Amino acid sequence: MEKKSFFKINTTLIAITISLSILLVGCAGDASSKGGSDEEVYNLRVATALDLTNNQMDGFPIFKDIVEEKSEGRIQIEHVGGPEAIPGFNQGSAVSNGSIDMSWVFSSYYSENVPEALVSNFTELTYEEELEKGSFEYLSEIHEERMGVKLLGRAAKGKYSIYLNDKVESTEDFEGLSIRGTATYTPLLEGLGADVISMEAGDIYSALERGMIDGFAWANYSVTDIGVQELLKYQVVPDFNTNDLLILINSNTFVELPADLQEIVSEAAVESYFEMAKGVEKVIEDEHKEIEENGAEFIELKDSEKFKEIALENSWEWLETKINSDINELEKYFRK
Repeated sequence: MEKKSFFKINTTLIAITISLSILLVGCAGDASSKGGSDEEVYNLRVATALDLTNNQMDGFPIFKDIVEEKSEGRIQIEHVGGPEAIPGFNQGSAVSNGSIDMSWVFSSYYSENVPEALVSNFTELTYEEELEKGSFEYLSEIHEERMGVKLLGRAAKGKYSIYLNDKVESTEDFEGLSIRGTATYTPLLEGLGADVISMEAGDIYSALERGMIDGFAWANYSVTDIGVQELLKYQVVPDFNTNDLLILINSNTFVELPADLQEIVSEAAVESYFEMAKGVEKVIEDEHKEIEENGAEFIELKDSEKFKEIALENSWEWLETKINSDINELEKYFRK
């Protein structure tokens, strides 16, 4: 059985480093997959922005199982690693230049290339409504034009929260706080008067421990997965906006798949989202108990409606200043 690889060597130093580590894994896979059939097996190399132990990545193994089962083994999904293999902020580029085939990555990690991707955070629609409207087909066209990648859809259900060492009671109390964030959270945090400190998830623990930040913005679950629950003092209520973990695939990789396999991959991306979404509420419930057991408190802001309004409206106003597309088109596909 001949195995077809989509691996491409990039000439830049960063891509070479990434490629060498992936190639070692890929070569071992090639050697073990030869068989007697003439049918090709397509090996898709995938990186994830967080470790697979993180609950936000729960959809990935579901996707892998669906694809390999429905393709009857014609597609093999190979996880080359998380941020320890390829830093999350580099994974969008790695898919774009062909160093890897796919990534489970946050839009804010590659938004310098496609700022429109950030609309996945600021949407007012449910994923079901987005699919019905063709919202992600529209957003994928922009990705293909700018990066040469296809956007398969969302990868994780959820919203966002702010976690702090200092107690706050209203939106005014955020003034001057140093809070870890990415482009996902910048419009809200700046609107609250906080200073935004950009860093990847793996740096949050040490930054909190050393007092470099007063808190951090993160998903409304999987805090225990990054090990910071023992340092937490407060989680702010309400939650806000929408989780922006997305699935990217290199456009050439996707086009070279036979039509039936393209369909399997596309459908599996959507199916895996809804399957993982079933467990999110239980994950949140269990994590809240663990956070409280570690001594943290949940703070409901006195002006919670104002907080949510800042989170939404500031985000759209901010997004309009960053994009190269028509904001009205984005609003058509992602606002009510």
